[in-house]
Amino acid sequence: MGDHKQVHALRQAMVSTGLLDLLVRSTDQQIEEYARKTNVKPEWVKQRLRAGRKVSVDLCGFPGEVRGQPWGIIVVDSKASVIDSSKVDGFYKQFAKILGKLLERA
Repeated sequence: MGDHKQVHALRQAMVSTGLLDLLVRSTDQQIEEYARKTNVKPEWVKQRLRAGRKVSVDLCGFPGEVRGQPWGIIVVDSKASVIDSSKVDGFYKQFAKILGKLLERA
């Protein structure tokens, strides 16, 4: 998920669901669309596919903060369409403080 700067800036979870299920024989147009929707470079997508790796169909990024400062992004991805975007923000808001405390100890 190439949206890490946006996730930190907004300080909320970001979700991309229903992405194309790409294969090594996918067209350049399909790869470009996937790259645009996920903010990654098309060449990165092509390299993954050539290496026999699948790309995610659902993605969710959560900002991790320690003492109010950005720590990093935690990405949850799935090869199947299983992330319920209507529940993500509530989950993040509920567990953000606990997550921050755990990250302090890491």
